[in-house]
Amino acid sequence: MAEIHALNEDMQSDLREYEADGLALLQLSSEAKPLGIVTRINEHARYLRAEGATLDQDDVLALGILLGWQYVRAHGWHWGQVFWDPDTSAIGVLNRNNAWFINPMWWMNDVLSAARPPNFLLNFNMVAGNLPPGQANEAMGFH
Repeated sequence: MAEIHALNEDMQSDLREYEADGLALLQLSSEAKPLGIVTRINEHARYLRAEGATLDQDDVLALGILLGWQYVRAHGWHWGQVFWDPDTSAIGVLNRNNAWFINPMWWMNDVLSAARPPNFLLNFNMVAGNLPPGQANEAMGFH
């Protein structure tokens, strides 16, 4: 079973700064609805891939963190650090009972740097209506 830790205030503050950077990158207001933000993230990722464009690492982080915040706002998820074993941990968002985990920073980097299609919107909508049951505190990846 995974060990899950809450993030400290400094880390939460960093995540909020990156969120603001992601909104600025996409020219979106902080008042935008989560579904609209995820739609724009998905469109932007498709555009970048089609154009063969790349982003610097801070912009990739900003988009990933912005994506993670939408799960928090729309679905009641929360940020945390998950330790699966002493050598394997990651920061990301988890559902209420910690059964499911998404590492949005890794996921964004993976989509923008590999042959993986952007499926952020599909995943976001699945979480909204068809999240499969999972075992509490297992923190299974759901990308």
